[in-house]
Amino acid sequence: MENQSSISGNIIRDFEKDRFGNIWVATKSGGLDVYCPSEGQVKIISNAYLQADKMHYAQGQFAINCMLVSNTNPNIIVGHGNGASLYNTQTSEVTRIEIRQHFLEALKKNPALEKHNHNNPNFVGVLHEIPGGYVLGTYCGTVKYTIATGKVDFATMELLEGFYPAAYHGEKEILLLGSKKNKVDLDHTDMISYIGKLNTTTLTDEPLLYLPTDIRTGEEDNYTVFEEIDSSNYYLRFNENSFLIYNSVDNTFDTYSFLPPYQNFPDSTIRLLHIDNFGIVWLRTTNGIYAFDYKTKEIFDIQQNLDLNQDDVVRCLARDQQGILWIALNADLIRYNPSTKESFRFNRRHGFDAGGFSDRFIRKHNLEEVVIPANYGLLMFDPKRIVYHTSSPQMYISEIVIGKDTLSQDRETDFTRQRQILKHHENFITIEFAADLLYATSGKTYEYRLIGLDSSWIRTTGQNKVSYTNLQSGEYEFQVRCIDGYMNTSNTLSLQFFIDKAFWLKWWFILLEIVVGLALIFIYIKWREKNLRNAKVYLENAVEIRTHEVTEKVIEIENQKEIIELKNKELTDSINYAKGIQNSLLANKDLLNANLPEHCILYKPKDIVSGDFYWAAKVNSAFYLGVCDSTGHGVPGAFMSLLNIRYLYEAVVEKKIDAPNIALDYVRMRLIENLAVDGAKDGMDGTLIKFDSDARKIVYASAQNRPVLIRNGEVINLPADKMPIGAGYTLAPFQPNQIDLQKDDVLYFFTDGYPDQFGGPKGRKLKQINLVQFLKSIHHLPMKEQLPLMEQHLAHWKGDIEQLDDILLFGIRIK
Repeated sequence: MENQSSISGNIIRDFEKDRFGNIWVATKSGGLDVYCPSEGQVKIISNAYLQADKMHYAQGQFAINCMLVSNTNPNIIVGHGNGASLYNTQTSEVTRIEIRQHFLEALKKNPALEKHNHNNPNFVGVLHEIPGGYVLGTYCGTVKYTIATGKVDFATMELLEGFYPAAYHGEKEILLLGSKKNKVDLDHTDMISYIGKLNTTTLTDEPLLYLPTDIRTGEEDNYTVFEEIDSSNYYLRFNENSFLIYNSVDNTFDTYSFLPPYQNFPDSTIRLLHIDNFGIVWLRTTNGIYAFDYKTKEIFDIQQNLDLNQDDVVRCLARDQQGILWIALNADLIRYNPSTKESFRFNRRHGFDAGGFSDRFIRKHNLEEVVIPANYGLLMFDPKRIVYHTSSPQMYISEIVIGKDTLSQDRETDFTRQRQILKHHENFITIEFAADLLYATSGKTYEYRLIGLDSSWIRTTGQNKVSYTNLQSGEYEFQVRCIDGYMNTSNTLSLQFFIDKAFWLKWWFILLEIVVGLALIFIYIKWREKNLRNAKVYLENAVEIRTHEVTEKVIEIENQKEIIELKNKELTDSINYAKGIQNSLLANKDLLNANLPEHCILYKPKDIVSGDFYWAAKVNSAFYLGVCDSTGHGVPGAFMSLLNIRYLYEAVVEKKIDAPNIALDYVRMRLIENLAVDGAKDGMDGTLIKFDSDARKIVYASAQNRPVLIRNGEVINLPADKMPIGAGYTLAPFQPNQIDLQKDDVLYFFTDGYPDQFGGPKGRKLKQINLVQFLKSIHHLPMKEQLPLMEQHLAHWKGDIEQLDDILLFGIRIK
């Protein structure tokens, strides 16, 4: 056993008071606690010490299900998920009642008990004391335990079949709420609810009354609450819309519901809160808190008298021996007198800091204290010791500050007695006030207002000083009052004062300002008219001079425009002439048609002339094709293309160099000899291809630009050397590449102008991978149909963005 200042668990399962005044509390997780008022300590008897075990959820999620404090012997018995335990308060000894073990021994002697073997007799949900022992309610039925012999009698298991171990009442006779299988129902799924009576002396039973199984609520019907109102009347919860009152003397019941055909209760979602010692049943619904008197059948709602907020939820309710109701909300506690209909709400303003009340039904008990379960533990107090303050507090002014000057005692007294006249600059006022409350200082509230400025009262709880800055002139009255924690209101203290206007706001000064202002305006207008006349003459002269200058400048600009247009035409004509020369050096249409299969050429110079070019030559039986990109574009690129064409011609036609890779080596050497004297790295990128006589095999060498072969719908990126035809970081020989072609193969050779073109929705480069995917989508079409699609795709991608480089794409289909 362990001593400490608080109970062992936050969630309360049950509590009782023994004949010595000790409070016994069963918690969810801690065990069995006893509070000794004389010592102010809590003694904890753990679940492990009690040997109280928790079973699976379906059989109870708490270690302790119920508790019974004996008033005739020193024993306390607790029922749990794995039997029951008997605790002796004098010797602190624990006796474990292992019902399952006793049941197996009894089964050997009485095979008829086998039909109960499927249930769990170790789950104890109900305890009742009888002479010399206890009656225990299990899922199998009721059993009798004798303290002297330590034996369990299973004879009553043959009695009330399906006894629900959740409610018991009486002393010598116990009323039981149970259910049994409907013999008419072949599947045995329909259960008939009933009330039975068990004689604790003879252990004989008698079914008293079968209960209705349908009140036409459209919901699942289930009798889950069976509570005693008095020695003859009991409350039964049927569902959220209905309840029954059972009379054990007449063996009858009355049904109450808002549903037809009954319609004798005003609301639904009914939940039992408390059955008090006066025989009143207190119920909570979504819309109210109802008191039900079973004797007079009277039902009345007290919620309208409690002044609840929209967020308030009634958790539980208890009624003390004086008839006062104590209603627990989320965090506050309401004291309600049903006789006078007066209510008072306790919260933190009154030092009440309980909060977190649990949503539990409080059984009827004879304790002098009010006991309410909360999430933090158990709230217990003596209602007779609660003191209420009824006297009104008194208000007084403690300090007045005008500007930076604190008023003396005499002037402060004058200020509070009669109206004060303040100068215009005395409009910064601070007023400090106080009340004669020496108790519950955190619970008082001040309300104040400044008539002439504030439209309503301003409430504050942590401030007793208010400042007004930059007040306008006029009449004011400051009022302040105090409301203590018990809603007692003080007298209203008043200060009246008038703030005078500044002299510049008075009528005579304003009139003087108007006269002086009008005079200054008249003088200004006359002075302005004179200046405008002088300015007009000056501007007319200036305009005449400027007009003459502008006319001469316009004539000069027109002459310069004619000169520029003439020069521009001469330059454009020269470039167009150069374009004709460059086009004459490109591979002509007849040569290509005679030596190549089906093909197409997309050729778009950025300017009039281009650095990109395609060149071809027929040498013996071999046909050579070059698709190249010279350094630069426009006129510089065109000059480079002329030089590159010359060197290709020199290598292939004049020098008779047969291999394309050796021809590129030769061109690179010639470019370096002639252009790299000053460190220039001009040259070209491109591909030189050699076709055999029937165009079934090609040998090529490529610098930078990788050719693409599309065969049977699959893209094959052909290799290329990553170095230019010209001065570069390496002068390694170009590599030859040989490809055996098949029918319907499509070859594409292109420069970097097309894939490097910016466009699309984000203005980014097209990139080679996207160009190749586009070519793959159209490669099956005839070459003459591919060309307009290429132009359309380029135009769509480019949009309004300027063409950045020369564009050349050469496509060939193998037949």
